[in-house]
Amino acid sequence: MARPKKPRIDNGVVLSDNLYSTNRPNYYRYKRPDNTWKYFSATALEANKLADIANADRANYVPSVKKNATPARNLLSFWIEQFIEHRENTTPKLLLKNSWRNRCYHLQALGKSFSTVTVGQITRGMLEKWWLDLTHHQQQARHAEFRKLFNWLMGSGICAQLEYNPLTT
Repeated sequence: MARPKKPRIDNGVVLSDNLYSTNRPNYYRYKRPDNTWKYFSATALEANKLADIANADRANYVPSVKKNATPARNLLSFWIEQFIEHRENTTPKLLLKNSWRNRCYHLQALGKSFSTVTVGQITRGMLEKWWLDLTHHQQQARHAEFRKLFNWLMGSGICAQLEYNPLTT
């Protein structure tokens, strides 16, 4: 049998569900259905009334689905997202690794760096200039995944203008 929930009390007033007091006097926070917090200033009774109203509307809550805008097909960031999906489908164990999230972040940062250039306009010189701006440790952390990315891009015929992988050792 589960232990009953301990009531939250602030200044002698039992707080409503999803309402919490803060360390500051007369400041409260309400936990929204999407797990974000709303901070506000009120007395304990006013805060309870506001929380009761919000809790009544909680049953009607419909989570909003955020759709990420898909970049244009001629941008590197579009093909980076395709590459990430390809890697996750071919190697499902990647999803369990924390380093995969870091590598995805680095790949997406590469796409942002070349956001003004189409895939067909990327040259070895542009990549080399960008690569040399990174520190040794940044290069070491990104090198293997970027090499796989460009092997995939060139193998798919997306970066046909490159004669060879610019990150090949």
